[in-house]
Amino acid sequence: MDPGEGKVSDTALVVTNEGNVPEDLGLRIKDEDDKGEWTCGPLPVALNQYVLWCRLCEDGDIMNSNDLTTSVQWCDGTNFSGGGNDMAAAASENMWFSFKAPSSVSGEHAADPHIITVEVSCREAE
Repeated sequence: MDPGEGKVSDTALVVTNEGNVPEDLGLRIKDEDDKGEWTCGPLPVALNQYVLWCRLCEDGDIMNSNDLTTSVQWCDGTNFSGGGNDMAAAASENMWFSFKAPSSVSGEHAADPHIITVEVSCREAE
């Protein structure tokens, strides 16, 4: 991707509640960058700073979804476009991501691919 370029995922990742009680999903960025040069942040993107969004529902504007951060954000019926909250046992949720690349990059790995790790957690629905 070019600096400052944005991309929305073409396909959804599917998360399934394989437990036997309703669950809430929690999302966070576990590793901001496998090269240790980029960080996540809010818009506007900046030098070595990107934004990653997630949406958990069929409909909705991904740019009106939550920015992912390094802290767990629990789905509560509003976050992430309303999905991932009170998921029944055996229910599934589709996850779409949108990424806005840093406006510019620098560092030893500026021309290399960078990997961002997202962690999905669950807890008994509240």
